[in-house]
Amino acid sequence: MYNGAVRWIGCVVLLGGCALPDPMPHQEVEAPDTWVQSVDDELAEGWLRGFGDSRLVALVERAVAGNHGLAQQAGTVRQAEQRRVIAGGARGVQLNLSLSRERRSNGIDVAGGAIALDFDVDPWRRLSDAERQAELLVAAERNDFRDLQLRLVAEVCRSWFSLLETEQLLELSRQRLENLQEDVTIVAERYRAGLSPALDLYLARNNLEAERASLTAQEQTRGEHARALERLLGDAYPGGTLETGVTLPTPPPLAAGLPAELLKRRPDLQATWLRLLAAHARLAVAYKDRFPSLRLSSQLQNSTTALTKLLEGGWLSLALSVGQTLFDGGTLRAEEQLARVQMQSTERAWLEQVYTAFMEVENAIAANHSAALQYDFYGQARDNAVEAERLSTKRYQRGLENYNTVLEAERRAFDARTRLIQLQALLLQQRVALLLALGGNY
Repeated sequence: MYNGAVRWIGCVVLLGGCALPDPMPHQEVEAPDTWVQSVDDELAEGWLRGFGDSRLVALVERAVAGNHGLAQQAGTVRQAEQRRVIAGGARGVQLNLSLSRERRSNGIDVAGGAIALDFDVDPWRRLSDAERQAELLVAAERNDFRDLQLRLVAEVCRSWFSLLETEQLLELSRQRLENLQEDVTIVAERYRAGLSPALDLYLARNNLEAERASLTAQEQTRGEHARALERLLGDAYPGGTLETGVTLPTPPPLAAGLPAELLKRRPDLQATWLRLLAAHARLAVAYKDRFPSLRLSSQLQNSTTALTKLLEGGWLSLALSVGQTLFDGGTLRAEEQLARVQMQSTERAWLEQVYTAFMEVENAIAANHSAALQYDFYGQARDNAVEAERLSTKRYQRGLENYNTVLEAERRAFDARTRLIQLQALLLQQRVALLLALGGNY
């Protein structure tokens, strides 16, 4: 009997080695042979300190430690780890102990006990595939955590740069307000001396009040940026105690090169790839659910009128059971097909995500180059506008120019300074977007 059972089990194991009808997915994607834009691959490693802003580094550390969304994702990772433990436990031996006591009709108390041992032979490795699926999902959740962490760091950087941009614009508006107040004083003196018409005085006062209104709006914007940054830190909102400066940092250098190893470096791509492998393992489970199940059971049990002799004697049983669903209305086959369609859908989603990532990298590199060129051009425009402002003011004071020329020169100079600050902030924002697209370790 046992020799026959051993031979039968051997046949089952051999059958279990049969391959799945669907092959394992391969992480092979045809990357662009030539990139329209290129970037140094080393730029994506340890990039946070490349901005040279110790306050930014401290804010990122606070956000990583205290952000509520990141803590929630950490809990999701722990849930996946426990599901992996559950999946692994199904492959182990189950040992159960039961004790009972009953009084029979003759008035005698009888104690009973049994120790049962059950083991799923798993000849098709169905439980192994289920455990592998759980392990892959744990790895995917961990990559989701890394991706969320990277995006949180990028968002902190963007919020910090926006806050510094607003403060630098506020400082520029305060300087302009002082200049406009001086203009009102100068124009008023010339008006009283009969050297300037009343129109010039009204125009000067109009610019002064308009700048005061603009300053108030910028102060409101500054508060919104500060609260958004505090919210990212988790433990800082509501606070209003962020210490900032008025100087935007210098972006790290952007050198030429090729963004290699993109698929392995980006955690969001790795998470989707791991879910694709998990979907393949799920298909394996659904496919093998249609095969017979094999379970080995052993039980030691006894009953006696003396509780102290419960474990003495008794009898041992050993059983090998086979289970097979004969008719289920097509449910198992439909579950297999569902798992296959889900795997194919996940594969398409991964491919779509990969090519989107390629596009994001190229777009981000192009945006960085464009912002850098604009910054250089506006730097020259700012210098010319400032010189024109100085000359028009001097000529107006000498009576050689009308006040409209002075107003236009001042407006151009202020707009050029403002645009230069905005472009510096834009360059920082574009650099963060590029680093986020490249992935890697911040």
